[in-house]
Amino acid sequence: MLFPTLDQQSKALINKARHLGGSGPTVHLENHELLRLCAIVASDLDHAHLVLAITGNEDISTSYYSVPLEWFSL
Repeated sequence: MLFPTLDQQSKALINKARHLGGSGPTVHLENHELLRLCAIVASDLDHAHLVLAITGNEDISTSYYSVPLEWFSL
């Protein structure tokens, strides 16, 4: 998979998505976790071609809550 060159604004937006949390503890998503989460969003939005670019031929569940936690670490 090719990675596009990102401008500073795009990098800042991705970094903001990577760090979750408010006044409580923050959660940091690693690259593979963030990409897998994006695959679920793409699947929900019926963009299967984007899912394949992230996960290859691997099938993902149609329900976020049935996806095993280990799947995000692949």
